[in-house]
This record gives sequence, C-alpha cells and structure tokens, in this order.
Amino acid sequence: RTIRSLDMIRSAVRHVAAPFIAVFLAGAPASGQTVDDQEMARRASASLLAARRLDVPKAQDITAVILQERFEEFERRSKAYEKHFALDPVYESPLIKLYDALERSNTEVLAKLDKWVATRPSYISYGARGVWRERRGYWLRGGEFVQQMPPESFASMTRAQDAARQDLLIAIEMNSKFAPAYNSLVRIERARGSRE
Repeated sequence: RTIRSLDMIRSAVRHVAAPFIAVFLAGAPASGQTVDDQEMARRASASLLAARRLDVPKAQDITAVILQERFEEFERRSKAYEKHFALDPVYESPLIKLYDALERSNTEVLAKLDKWVATRPSYISYGARGVWRERRGYWLRGGEFVQQMPPESFASMTRAQDAARQDLLIAIEMNSKFAPAYNSLVRIERARGSRE
C-alpha cells in the first residue's frame, strides 16, 4: 500500500506539479508560443532542483536567533535571501518564510523585536516586528468561522494587525522592494474581508 501511494505521489509530481512549477517558476511561454513536453520537463527539473537547494529557514532556529538577540545574524540572512530573490523569483519563498518563522504564541519574541527596532532600526527590524504582529493577529483570531468567533478574538486580531501595518509601512518606506512587508499587508487586508 505504501509503495502504491509513493507511485501515486511520483505520478502527481510528474504530471501536475512539475509542469505547474515549470510554467510559473521557469516562466510561461509568450502568447502564441508553445512549449513541447521535453522543454516543459527540462524547465520543471531545473525549478525542482533549484527549490531543493534553497536554504529554507526552520521556525525554532529563527525564533532562537531573535530570543538570543542575534539580530545581525537575522539581518545577514535576510539580505542574502533578498540578493538571491532579486536574481531569481524562486527565492521569494525562503525570504517570506524567514519572516513568517517567528513563533507567534511567545510574547517574549515581541519584547526582543521591540529591542531590535530600538537599537538597530531598519527595514529588516521593522519588517520582522510587523510580520510577527500580523501573524500574531491571525493566531489571536483562531481558526473559527467569523460567525462563530468571539468578538474579542476579532478585536485582538485587529489591534495586532493595526500595529503591524504601521511597522510594515515604515519598512516599505525604507526599502520599497521589501517583499515580506507587502506579503503581510495583503494578508491584513484579506483578514478584514473587504475585496476592495
């Protein structure tokens, strides 16, 4: 049964994920052009290999970096991801995940982020605190449907995300190409339920 399941996964990767990755990460053909199966497979393979080489951050490691006040280490890692992302869009994922990795349930993280902003103000420190506050807002909200949610849960989310928005806008003012801030601002707007 396990072998059959693995074969199904391999088949799904070969027939669904690989072409998807090829088209969206390696670039879709221009209008009116076609790409044969071999070219699609080549692009898919290149994208999958690139994704495997990415240094995707682990939540516990990144949280420890902040709790131990190793702010320069976080900054170096962020700048390395940003540099790669400027050349290859596949690096957006680890860059976003670096900022998303901070543990949302641990309020000590916020105290350390406050210290980081106070002692080393930059788009990275403001961005890290803004993303943490945005993600913390979702954590405070919980997973219930809006109709089943206690009003205080929604209010707590709104307060956290209002504070997040201020940090994120400062980060963008310092660096207008800072993708994690835009990503969190989009998530904040989606949480409010307004398509506009």
